[in-house]
Amino acid sequence: MIIKAYVLPHPPIILPEIGRGEEKKIKDTSAAFHRAAREIAELKPESIII
Repeated sequence: MIIKAYVLPHPPIILPEIGRGEEKKIKDTSAAFHRAAREIAELKPESIII
């Protein structure tokens, strides 16, 4: 059973090694990643499909 779905962009600059400071421009995106990770952890899903 699918209990939740997330759609998240994956800009390369989110990685500090690639963004080299530019990742600060996408701080809201980064915060959304962390929020989704917390929600998923709370759900304790048996499986995750990426």
